[in-house]
Amino acid sequence: MTPVEISLVGGPTAVLRYAGLTWLTDPTFDQPGVYGNLEKTAGPAFGPEHIGHVHVVLLSHDQHEDNLDRSGRAALAEAGHVLSTPSAADRIPGVTGLKP
Repeated sequence: MTPVEISLVGGPTAVLRYAGLTWLTDPTFDQPGVYGNLEKTAGPAFGPEHIGHVHVVLLSHDQHEDNLDRSGRAALAEAGHVLSTPSAADRIPGVTGLKP
């Protein structure tokens, strides 16, 4: 059986390693602070520089900074593939939109 390694970064963000692939969920790497009407009170356990190459990002949605913040948006550009909603694919170049 191939082991799965899961590391919680914080909030909705986690790194999953399985069968030689690295997956990242809802990338949020900004430091604590006020972002619009949201206040982030804790920083990430580690930043994208400690993850290595990300093969796939699973992005639940892109409209809120608690699921995709500024640093997370920068991390999208480094990923092999980004999978999200069709509307996210319309707004973010390179994102593949998946229908339910």
